[in-house]
Amino acid sequence: MMTDFTFYRTDFKSEPFLKTDLRPDLLHQGLPSGILMSQPKLEQALESLVQQTKLCEIRRGCTAQAQQLLSNGSIVTYEDASGTVKTIQCSWLVGADGKTGVVRKYFLEKRAGIKQEAGIFEYKGTWVAANLHMTLPTPDTHPNLPFWKLEMTPQEVYDLYWPKGWHFCSPPGKPTACGRFGPHSDRLWRHEFEEDPGDDSKDAEALFWEHITPLMTRTHDSNGNTFPSGPITYPKDCIQIWRCRPYSFIHKVVNKWFHKRTILIGDAAHVFPPFGGQGIASGIRDAHQLAWRLALHLQSTEMSDSVMEKLLLAWEKERRQSIDDAARLTEANGDLVNNEPSPELLDSSAAEGEESPFTAIEARGFKPTPEGFYLAQHGGGGKMPQSQVHTSSSTAFLSDQLLHTHSNTFTIFAVNATEMEGDEGRGSIRNSGIQKNVLDTDSLLHFGEGEISYKPATGTVQEFFKGRIPASTKFVVVRPDWYIYACAKDTKGLEVVLSKLKAQMQ
Repeated sequence: MMTDFTFYRTDFKSEPFLKTDLRPDLLHQGLPSGILMSQPKLEQALESLVQQTKLCEIRRGCTAQAQQLLSNGSIVTYEDASGTVKTIQCSWLVGADGKTGVVRKYFLEKRAGIKQEAGIFEYKGTWVAANLHMTLPTPDTHPNLPFWKLEMTPQEVYDLYWPKGWHFCSPPGKPTACGRFGPHSDRLWRHEFEEDPGDDSKDAEALFWEHITPLMTRTHDSNGNTFPSGPITYPKDCIQIWRCRPYSFIHKVVNKWFHKRTILIGDAAHVFPPFGGQGIASGIRDAHQLAWRLALHLQSTEMSDSVMEKLLLAWEKERRQSIDDAARLTEANGDLVNNEPSPELLDSSAAEGEESPFTAIEARGFKPTPEGFYLAQHGGGGKMPQSQVHTSSSTAFLSDQLLHTHSNTFTIFAVNATEMEGDEGRGSIRNSGIQKNVLDTDSLLHFGEGEISYKPATGTVQEFFKGRIPASTKFVVVRPDWYIYACAKDTKGLEVVLSKLKAQMQ
């Protein structure tokens, strides 16, 4: 869990000029507002899940070479890890192969004119990025360090030099982004700093040590007491460099996200500067919001390619809005890192008691995108809040797990509905003519008061929704990615919503 991110002038040994507390549930999602994950461990966890299903297979060390388009998909020629050339036929090809990947550069650029272009702001910079593993100095390994006479423990020494949280450092020092990541017990540190792209006289590790040595030299303890012996540098032999290399960072987004049955996600579709981890976060959102659309098409016996194209066009519009939102956050962080902060910024940042801009952006969802897959005139487009819920006979769990209580694509929450109102809602579903893989009677869940309802673990139903649905709402139709498709105040309104959903699926 990331407790805060902090901005400093010069370096993270100085007093911060801005600090954002991430401990409150800023996004109303029932989870920490920020995490500093270890990407290798995330990849291991995802791989473990893939290996547990018969629906997926991992083939490592392969290189895609060619794509033959078919009316219902494509055939991809690839070379496997042993050098053998093979083919695979697919209904959909999703390129998640990075900013210089084969799918966009060789399959889509010439065929469909798809390329990465400048996003809402232009940025180009060279940064040195290092992943570090720290060990603790101890009285046995480093007996001459003055810390031991001051009765400091090895952990206290580590915490002094490598503080918790994430840190952005602005001029007059070099723009820097650094901090712990992964479990604290792993003692991992990420360190990134901007370099002059024209300076080729030193290698990355030489530049790294030149930059970090002053940062890991301290004159005071955590209470501000001066070390009697003078400045003390953290032992260099307690720092293991796992990776250190220069990276060229830019901000670009593809001019089109898909062509026929070939789709781009992740860095293949967009790249970000290193000011807030928005690249990997956006890639996960790409996949999450694409997956249910692909599932709909593959499971449906009635959905035409033209309907699927409309679903993907809506996905493309929604993803572009999300990328632009992430870019604005990245740009704001970048301005703080790369420039001396203005008095106006510091004054505005000092205000307390106001709603976080993160909260407002999260709550509005895709409402700024009128072409998105939702019904704006029926209260759709916003993001559902997430919190702990329970029934009269269950322990509390996160509310998004309600989406997995049935096998259909959409979920309907009957808010504070009586059993009769719930039965009427299920009757509306039966009479809608919507395919059962999209919506069925078991898709309707009671939420609120009553023995058969799911209830918020704390607070009222109104407090759970946090003003994201109209006060008169009786039925909320929710997408698999936890965005609101539409709201209805009664059964008649639900029937109107379902008729429009059916029309969008045909």
